[in-house]
Amino acid sequence: MLKSVGTNGRKVPKIASLCNFLKFNKNIHSNPDFLAIAENWKSYWKSHYPFVKNDKGKKKYILSMFPYPSGLLHIGHVRVYTISDILSRYYRMKGYKVIHPMGWDAFGLPAENAAIENGISASSWTYENIKKMKEQTYHMNIYFDWDREISTCNPDYYKWSQYLFLQMFHKGLAYQAEATVNWDPVDCTVLANEQVDSHGRSWRSGAIVEKKNLRQWFLKISDYSDQLLDDLETLPKWPDKVKKMQRNWIGRTTGFEISFPLLNDKETLTVFTTKPETIIDVSFIALSKNHKLVLLESQKDPSLAEHLRNESLLDKGYQLPCFAKNPVTGKALPIFYAPYVLDCYGTGAVMGAPIHDRRDFEFAKRNNIIFSKESCIGSYFTNEGKELLNHHDSSNLMDIKQKMLQQKIVSYLEEKKLAKRVKNYRLKDWLISRQRFWGTPIPMVHCETCGAVPVPESELPVKLPDLDKIYEKGTSPLSNLETWMKTTCPKCHGPATRETDTMDTFVDSSWYYFRFLDSKNSELPVGLASASSLMPVDIYIGGVEHSILHLLYSRFFSKFMKDIGLWNGDKYLNEPFTQLITQGMVHGLTYTTMSDERILNPKEVQKIGDEYFLISNPKEKVQLSYQKMSKSKHNGVDPIRTIQKYGSDIIRAYIIFSAPVEGVLLWNENAIMGTKRWLTKIWNCVHQLLEREKKMSDAMRQTKLTIVDDHNSRKLESQYNEFISQCSAHYENVFSLNLVISDAMKLTNNIADALKNNKVNIGTIKASLEVLVKCIAPIIPCFSSECWLLLGHNSSVYSNWPISKNKKENMEEPVTIPVQINGKVRFKIEMPKLNDENEILNFVLETNDGKRWLSNKKVLKSFVKQKIISLVTD
Repeated sequence: MLKSVGTNGRKVPKIASLCNFLKFNKNIHSNPDFLAIAENWKSYWKSHYPFVKNDKGKKKYILSMFPYPSGLLHIGHVRVYTISDILSRYYRMKGYKVIHPMGWDAFGLPAENAAIENGISASSWTYENIKKMKEQTYHMNIYFDWDREISTCNPDYYKWSQYLFLQMFHKGLAYQAEATVNWDPVDCTVLANEQVDSHGRSWRSGAIVEKKNLRQWFLKISDYSDQLLDDLETLPKWPDKVKKMQRNWIGRTTGFEISFPLLNDKETLTVFTTKPETIIDVSFIALSKNHKLVLLESQKDPSLAEHLRNESLLDKGYQLPCFAKNPVTGKALPIFYAPYVLDCYGTGAVMGAPIHDRRDFEFAKRNNIIFSKESCIGSYFTNEGKELLNHHDSSNLMDIKQKMLQQKIVSYLEEKKLAKRVKNYRLKDWLISRQRFWGTPIPMVHCETCGAVPVPESELPVKLPDLDKIYEKGTSPLSNLETWMKTTCPKCHGPATRETDTMDTFVDSSWYYFRFLDSKNSELPVGLASASSLMPVDIYIGGVEHSILHLLYSRFFSKFMKDIGLWNGDKYLNEPFTQLITQGMVHGLTYTTMSDERILNPKEVQKIGDEYFLISNPKEKVQLSYQKMSKSKHNGVDPIRTIQKYGSDIIRAYIIFSAPVEGVLLWNENAIMGTKRWLTKIWNCVHQLLEREKKMSDAMRQTKLTIVDDHNSRKLESQYNEFISQCSAHYENVFSLNLVISDAMKLTNNIADALKNNKVNIGTIKASLEVLVKCIAPIIPCFSSECWLLLGHNSSVYSNWPISKNKKENMEEPVTIPVQINGKVRFKIEMPKLNDENEILNFVLETNDGKRWLSNKKVLKSFVKQKIISLVTD
């Protein structure tokens, strides 16, 4: 009756002994015990693999961002892991070889701070939390590949983080340098630029970041700037907002560096500009807070030093006691510290041209800088400067097109060796040194004779020492451990000391997705065969807050690992994640007073009629809103308590149904009951069917179970076949997973109506129930398995995926093909397999990327090969 995907020789797991194992039978239960059903099936699956094993199927690597082991999974974790688990179950039913691992991002400050506060070892605290959180995933009924489990604090893992660091060192991509760094005064450690927000605060502690001059270790991510930027075009399954954030962070601009001589000094001041023609109208030079000239003057000028330290003055400028000479006009220009100039952009120095730039204008007005209200082009030139005019007067010069003027000015300055064309990037090298204990030791030693020397690979890992407790913050805790620090130089064999800084924990999380594929490999971080056959990650799920830090670093590591021969990812331009899903946040119901918006504990609130009031003051109205969950807002949800109250199936279904994957989920416990009523309705449909079957004679049962060609039966058959098609589309689209539940509710109602109609063939009803149960099984595993068993099946509900009769049974899956324009890959498209070249070209032109790159172009030639589409345009 149920038409399903064939097993292709795969062994389908039987459940012959299940009736004895479970405590249920086929008697009618009008009110199913969801908690008991879930616990029994989860217990059964501990010793019985629920899926069809298929090592020869097409791979599908589904990964959710691994968590920090804090000891407690929050409802946000439940949401992201539920999504990944649903997708992994669906693709297993489709016959894929699914990789769905889990591990622990286990190094970091929270463990170290907890160890300091509680007087215990960071290791003990971390591993105890891992144990707790693994147990919590059991309650959530998330099926991970635990045989692939990794923990970044395990020496067997961080050995390979150290190995990759050494490969970067040998390639010139890891280096040590003096630098003005971001210092977190609360966590007492250095932060990368990416870990400081737009308000100058630490990403973790929230403290205002200070500046210090320290010798630190960097990774040269800047060498990959062009790749990291250009290859974003080949990620059509990434959210546009994430790609935009990365583009802006990399910040590539083409411009010019122009040197301004300092008056009464032999030095020059170099500025970066994309509009060199505005040099004619420059009124001042603006410098960033940490420009070397600002820092030099602050050492001599206490008022300037105080100005830079005082947060309330940071929006105001400060004039330095020096001037620069405009190399074109000869005009003396005042030099200012200006808060709007960024350290990380260009040279940290810009030309102030108020009539051309709004920020320059506002700064000039605020700091009483004199400037002309009209363009001064052609009015102020030295004798040398007049050469570029070619004897044009100022009125003629004003008529010269902007590009021509730019070319003339640049050519003039280049002849004087005062300008050069450059590409500028906002992205700076990644500072990875951290002055903390609980992190991967940097595998370098310092020798007075040889300098910084790498630890030989044969001596990896450089292990953290065992400490019963960690002492207060300040300098790196490892610098206080003399016996650990003292070592021998690998080069000259003289006395040396180990590097006492540890690595930024983002180093460990930048390549973990490779290690999952070969977690027991003792020779390499990952074997070439494993990486090349199983990478990239097909679906990566995590929060949008990781758009810059983790995702950018991971792309850098992935490309580097290809460069050193650890994987062959050329087909994917060495990108680690094909599709990125950024799930929305979970917001909780928050109570605040109407008068002063004071946040209340729900226990302080009472409902009177349709309104809410303070218990202590019934006249004080309370307003309700949904806000980001936090302890301070008293609006959090304990996921384990909630699961223990309703059962994991109901919570999983509620999470998926309540909002699209990328939307904000408004947690409303009252709405959970609606999900429970729907599942109860399915339960009743199953038992009504069984009751009708029970009353039938053998001969009647044989006849009635045959699907007959009558109008009512054909209508229901059409409905469940359409449901199969819809579900397949929703699962594969991911973003519309919530529609699986809404469509399933519609089919449930149709089945319930059919059971009331004696004209509908009972075989058709049973087939529709089987389809319903199978299609919701990825979301609702225990309940679906129970219903499947009750419907008379002794195979797993996950044995195969049903195929709709409304769809070609062997329809080929769409393929992803890169599109090359004038010799450069610009984007990738997912398209059906088409044989006609014109059809393929038309398909490309109709895509969003096709319109973007080709709308104003004429395609002169097209070459369509099996793995690439190459276009030549005018």
